[in-house]
Amino acid sequence: MDLNIYNIHYVVGLFVKPKNIEYHANIERGIDKYMEYYNNYRYQWNLNKVTPDQHRKHIVA
Repeated sequence: MDLNIYNIHYVVGLFVKPKNIEYHANIERGIDKYMEYYNNYRYQWNLNKVTPDQHRKHIVA
């Protein structure tokens, strides 16, 4: 089971009433995954339809 916001609420709700739950790890992981996608897999139309990573490799080569 992946620990996301909904699963944590469910599990914590079964046992105790939470005072404060922080999701910094989940948010940080989500941002990292999106940055990985954006920089390595998402085609950019203004970069001649290549990913930013492919564009950098082409410029350096």
